[in-house]
Amino acid sequence: MRISRKLANINCDIELMFGIFSRGQRTVTKEDFKYCCLHRLQLKKEIADKEMDLFLMGNPYTKGKNYLEQHDFVQIF
Repeated sequence: MRISRKLANINCDIELMFGIFSRGQRTVTKEDFKYCCLHRLQLKKEIADKEMDLFLMGNPYTKGKNYLEQHDFVQIF
């Protein structure tokens, strides 16, 4: 929810928003996604590394993968 709140302040389509994390690529690694959430969205004080790891490991769209696709991102957010 904390990530969603930050993303809600960005005025663009959710599909285009994926570019913040993927740098325009079709996929983004979980590590890069986590880095963007914690540093680019400035959530490091609100979300711990371990919380991000648990979120990515337990989410049905990211479970068992080392990356996120745009479709996964849209489904999650």
